Amino acid sequence: MTRYDYSNKKVLASTLKEMAEKKTLSKITINDLTQACGVSRQTFYNNFKDIYDLVEWIYLREVVTSIGRGVIYEKWQDALISIFQYISENHVFVLNTYRSFGKGFLERVLKQEIELFLSNQIFQKIEVSQEKTRQVEFSYSFYTYALVGVGLDWIEKKMPETVEELVGRIEKVMLGEVISLL
Repeated sequence: MTRYDYSNKKVLASTLKEMAEKKTLSKITINDLTQACGVSRQTFYNNFKDIYDLVEWIYLREVVTSIGRGVIYEKWQDALISIFQYISENHVFVLNTYRSFGKGFLERVLKQEIELFLSNQIFQKIEVSQEKTRQVEFSYSFYTYALVGVGLDWIEKKMPETVEELVGRIEKVMLGEVISLL
């Protein structure tokens, strides 16, 4: 990808987020977006398949930036706070995505980032014998689905508690299981 392509992606992404402040994502057309950006439809299609592809790129780029791909946090809670902080700071866009594209879309994006978080921050540090491997794999899967579910529930309820309160409640639950594995 050339620098020009990345620049176009950033312009399309920021314009879409601005438009999503006033209009649901499901009502924003590629024509609306390209006119607002001052680029051609072909420029859009050179970079993305459709609006869904652009929205996914936005989440993966911004969430990965917020948690730092490959960064190992001193405390796993800090990484989790970064993920939920992104959601909180971008709540209008996140809620618009949820309402426009449905729960499944956000679930897929959250699952990808939660798996990264769990593998980098927690399960990478666990050394287990062969007989405990299945339990660790089950725990990894369990916590992925639990955290995604908690995140989606928090989004559905329009984020009624602060990020710190949410992560504090998650911490109380996780410490019981994860500490015993460590």
